[in-house]
Amino acid sequence: LSCPLIIDGGWLLHQLTTLSGFETYADVALQYLKLVLPKSGNRKVIFVLDGYASSTKGHEHQRRTKAFCSDIALKSTTLCTVPKKRLLSNSKNKHELIKLLADVFTQRGIEVHIAKR
Repeated sequence: LSCPLIIDGGWLLHQLTTLSGFETYADVALQYLKLVLPKSGNRKVIFVLDGYASSTKGHEHQRRTKAFCSDIALKSTTLCTVPKKRLLSNSKNKHELIKLLADVFTQRGIEVHIAKR
């Protein structure tokens, strides 16, 4: 009996330093998956994420951020045209990326838990 591998979503989001070189967000999600699978061996993997729901405080912070990114309709086929730091400066975009990762991970048999706020 082996212990499951629990992957912190916040940690994982920081493992890719750039999105340059990826054509679509599906490519980005697959790269995140490639970071997780070698660590798992034959163990069950559980992916745990904060929901990153938007808040009034978050919107005020975004308003003051110079590198703020507008909302992106982030689907697997959406082209990667925005630097990672700028993309994640918008809490809605961060939430959409998390949803995409959750979908891809679930399709690969990885258990996903997203905290609700």
